[in-house]
Amino acid sequence: MEIRPNTSGTRRARRVATLFLVAMAALYGILVAFDRLAPGGSRPSATAGLELFSAIAVVIAAAGVLLSLANAPRAVELRPEATIVVGRFGNRREFPPVGELETRLLRRYPTGLLSPTPVEVVELSGPRGTRAYLMEPGILRRTGTD
Repeated sequence: MEIRPNTSGTRRARRVATLFLVAMAALYGILVAFDRLAPGGSRPSATAGLELFSAIAVVIAAAGVLLSLANAPRAVELRPEATIVVGRFGNRREFPPVGELETRLLRRYPTGLLSPTPVEVVELSGPRGTRAYLMEPGILRRTGTD
């Protein structure tokens, strides 16, 4: 068994999640400031609307971060009988061995601010369905020992 960590995919997913959180915080701050400064904005005695808005913002931010991180698996385990994708949160998904695995490149992200190395979105197909993952190039490449 060989375990290949998904370093570049993880790095890109974390940076996208961080960028999303920063953008959400900035928008939240602007909207709260606008509410406080606008004529007829919420007063300290009427903060129920602002509390609801804050709760919705937290839910959207958490969902966005989870979605950003979920598509970048932690690692791929290459076994003679199967390819196991170890998810970000510990879930494991089994696919056929590398030699029999159906893959399709959906998108390639070049080197840049979000990742110092290229990253690909790869679709894997198996008997239990199809799933797209954010992975570094070559993580599913066969080696001479497989």
